[in-house]
Amino acid sequence: MFSGGGIGNWDMSKLLRFGEAFDGATAFNADLSNWDISKVTAMQTAFRDSSFNQDISSLCTWGNKIQATANVENMFTGTNCPLTANPDLEASPKGPFCHVCLAPTNAPTKSPTETPSKIPSSIPSAAPTPVFGDKDALIAALEQGDYSPTGPFGSIQSWNVQAVENFDSLISGLTNVATFNGDVSMWDVSGVTSMSSVFLNAAAFNVPLNNWVVSSVTDLASLFESSGFNSDLSNWDTSIVTSLIGTFKGTSFNGDISSWDTSRVNTMAETFFGATSFNGDLSTWQTQSLTQMYGVFYGATAFDGDLSGW
Repeated sequence: MFSGGGIGNWDMSKLLRFGEAFDGATAFNADLSNWDISKVTAMQTAFRDSSFNQDISSLCTWGNKIQATANVENMFTGTNCPLTANPDLEASPKGPFCHVCLAPTNAPTKSPTETPSKIPSSIPSAAPTPVFGDKDALIAALEQGDYSPTGPFGSIQSWNVQAVENFDSLISGLTNVATFNGDVSMWDVSGVTSMSSVFLNAAAFNVPLNNWVVSSVTDLASLFESSGFNSDLSNWDTSIVTSLIGTFKGTSFNGDISSWDTSRVNTMAETFFGATSFNGDLSTWQTQSLTQMYGVFYGATAFDGDLSGW
């Protein structure tokens, strides 16, 4: 079986494509840190399903060499690489990467091979903050369950999720969904377009999300269904939301959502179904686009709002 011996010093400076080059090479685990891949335009699945698990911290320089338009999809999927993300690459891989690279704040004064004159008295225990290029990588990080500053991905508060556009079932699909209460209040979700069932069945979840920018979201169906959520959402811009199916179904939610723009919502089916605590002011909600309202307040035993203007 090919293990890659002797290829670390190959002259790759003229190479344009090496997609699938080591795909399925189960014994491959060579050091490629000296490769010049500045002209490569395609390296998709290059190491997929191989034994590759090099600490490629030296390959962080690849971030400045890979062309931004290069195809790097699933480069390391199915390898033994730790499931991390790499913020330096302009052409962000989809799937796992082999090292967390962080941009240096200052240029090094010594070459990497020199021994420093002083050994640091302590080594920071916190993991570097990753950038998640796709939903699958984010789910894998959530699944491991340690969201603390010393966890494998650092504090969940500072995770960079800007590139993830679809949050559907993001938390509800986790094995620890019932106990999940990670502080995601600081996440930048401005690029997310769909949030269907994100916190469905997250019974312990009640993190403030009022600072989330949801102006690009169209689908809030079952977002908090059967969750423990009961925090303020008054700042949310819902002006392009079209679906509120079961959004607060089976919750104890009673927050102020009176200012929500519902002018484009076409379905409110079961929005507050079984929401036994809800009695918010919905008098100014716009209903001109509605085509479905079945069960909207079914079982919402506390609700006694004025809907005469609907």
